[in-house]
This record gives sequence, structure tokens and C-alpha cells, in this order.
Amino acid sequence: MNLYTALIIDDEKNVRLDVADALDISELFTIVDAYGSVETALEYLRTEDKVLDFIFCDIQFGKGMSGIEGAEELRRHCRFFIFFTDHFDDYLRENALLKPDDYLSKPVQLEDIQQMMARLGLRQSLELEERRIYALQPPQEEVETSGRKRKTNRRIRARVPILLNDVIKVEREEKYLHIYGEGPQQTLVLLGQLRIALKDFYSQFQKLDIFIPVNSSVLINGAYATSISIYSVTYYHNRMVEVTAGYRRKVRAYLERNKI
Repeated sequence: MNLYTALIIDDEKNVRLDVADALDISELFTIVDAYGSVETALEYLRTEDKVLDFIFCDIQFGKGMSGIEGAEELRRHCRFFIFFTDHFDDYLRENALLKPDDYLSKPVQLEDIQQMMARLGLRQSLELEERRIYALQPPQEEVETSGRKRKTNRRIRARVPILLNDVIKVEREEKYLHIYGEGPQQTLVLLGQLRIALKDFYSQFQKLDIFIPVNSSVLINGAYATSISIYSVTYYHNRMVEVTAGYRRKVRAYLERNKI
């Protein structure tokens, strides 16, 4: 179920396609159209008298108006105005008064969209069939006890859908979140990877109350927990993870909410 309408404006076709792919994979957006210039986008918006949920706009254009020049009028046609650029820090400093709703750095990936939605306080519907994520396909078949991971170019790896109910553990490992599910003979198998902060992942699904935050690196799916205390969580065939001091309050709140 796509919840938000979106318009993309960038003079590079490949960028428009990349952003459209990330929005499409998230299954949160209906892409109304994509334009190569601010002028053509404004012509469409004025003619149709459109007010969309999101407009994603580049800052620099080779010809015509810049995103900054068109921003004021573009904002009248959307709820959320988002700049994307490969010079994020420079523009953020130089145009502090412009105040878009958010920035995205190029190249835009699915994880960037997920983080943006979390920052804006928006989330997807809670219908059961929509409780899924799209993660990078694992570089090879692995279980939690495997050795050193092979580095893989994330740009050429496929996305795989993963139902949240099938996720047993989410663990931060270097720059990725590793999503683990049930494997053969009581193992944990790496289902996919996300390049997103653990706190942003948890925030995105917090209202579902599926995951128990036990420390700064690990979330455990409460459905697979066999014993929960403010000091440790035992899950999936007697695996145990310690709850660090800073997270005991969150675990206690989980226990109280779920009357455990």
C-alpha cells in the first residue's frame, strides 16, 4: 500500500532513476512524475494545481533555475520538500535559511529513504501484509558463526523482501545491520543487510513493539524470546544476550507494556 505521492526533479536521468528505484522499493510512495528541470516541474504543478506529499529536488542544474531559486514556489505544492545533493555539507552551511524539510545525499539508497522517514516521524501502515523490509541480499550463504565476511559492492546486490515476523535478531556489524532469521538445525541465517543506523531501524518499527533493544548493537524479536529480564534476554534455542545498563529501562518498559 503506497501512502505518499512524490515528484522527482533532477537534470540527470540516472539520478532520477536511482531515486525512483529507492522510493519504489520502499513501497511507501506513488511516483507521480519525474522532471529534468525546475521549470517543467512547476509548469505541471501550476497547470494541475497539484499539492503532493513529497517533492524531491536537486540543488544544482546545468540549465535554467536552480533548486534554490525554485524552492519557495515548489514548497507551495507539497507537504514535505526534500533536497538531494552530492554537496550536502556545503549547501547546508550556505543556505541555512532555506530550511527544506530534509536533505538526502547522492546516490540515494533505500536506507536513506528509511532514515528520512524516521527523521520526519513518518512510518508505513501497520497492516500485517506490509510488515516487511527490503534488505540487501547476503553476499553469500552465512550463519551467525561464520568467519570473516566477504566484501561486496552494495550497488550491484539485489534486494530481498523479509517479513518482520521472520526476523529473530538485528545486529550491527561495522557499517551494516545484519538481519538474522531461522536456519537449519537451530542455526541463525543471515537473511539480508541494511545500511542504516540501529536506532533508526528501531524507531521506524517502534510502534509495532516487535523488537527488544538490549544494547547499542542488538535488537531481539520478542516473539523468539523465551526469557526476558532487565539483565539478559534468552532467545531461540537458549542463546543469551546481556542487557547493558543503559538499556534496562527500555527492557523494563517492554515487560510492563506486554505484561510479562
